[in-house]
Amino acid sequence: MKHISKFLFFTFIISFCISFIYSPYAEAVQSILDKDSQTSLQNESEVLHASSSELTAEKSSEDLKAVPLLRTLVITKGKAQPVQLSTGQIITLTAHVKDRALDRSITAVQLDTALSHGDRYKDNQSGAPIAWDKNSSKVAVVLSGDRKSAVTTYVQTNPKGKWTLFKWKY
Repeated sequence: MKHISKFLFFTFIISFCISFIYSPYAEAVQSILDKDSQTSLQNESEVLHASSSELTAEKSSEDLKAVPLLRTLVITKGKAQPVQLSTGQIITLTAHVKDRALDRSITAVQLDTALSHGDRYKDNQSGAPIAWDKNSSKVAVVLSGDRKSAVTTYVQTNPKGKWTLFKWKY
């Protein structure tokens, strides 16, 4: 009984400390996100409202306004989305790359770092262009042949043997 009461006491203390530390942080983050979303809506002259039935196969990803990738901070599942990299380049994140990023805990910042500042390779088997951040996150992003959209992403600790350094441009 003595051990159980000690366990419950320390569990209570730890949970209290975590909630004490996390609560102001969560409120601050929410406040920043609320201010950012209000500011972006005020600055936008046009807001796109579309349901899935309104989007047709005839509309391409260029019809949608590109969102700066670093401002999206949280990647969500769903449709393809054009984004602007920190270098100014606009590419499309396919639904698949967004799903894989979520599955593999890859953030928008890590994607942006790999795409904007990562080493550039070509896969010798498929010919696909690859952007790989060798410095921090080790995130690899595979792009379409025309380099206008990201196809998939994963964490890769070392360059694959079938990759060749290739100085491709967007």
